[in-house]
Amino acid sequence: MKSPIILALFMSLFSSAVLAQTTANNSAVQGTFKVGEFPVGMASDGTNIWVANAASNNVMKLRPSDGAVLGTFAVGTKPAFVAFDGANIWVALPKQAESGVIVSLA
Repeated sequence: MKSPIILALFMSLFSSAVLAQTTANNSAVQGTFKVGEFPVGMASDGTNIWVANAASNNVMKLRPSDGAVLGTFAVGTKPAFVAFDGANIWVALPKQAESGVIVSLA
């Protein structure tokens, strides 16, 4: 059985962050990847890693094997959370409008 991937996001308030990937059977860091400014949310769709960058106002799609940026998507003001429902990537924009907005990327 393949080990599940455990993702950890390390943030710094004023600078870009790094993403560290480990497996359940191996606690050694397997990759450290640069993302946008003030990353605050992250999800995996089983193939890619999606990171919400609040200060960059975008969501980045990364390949977990090497951290290559597969796409950068402008989503609105201060994206905060990313979720995958089995078919779509959803991004919460709590600072958008009065009550917040949720958008789908895929």
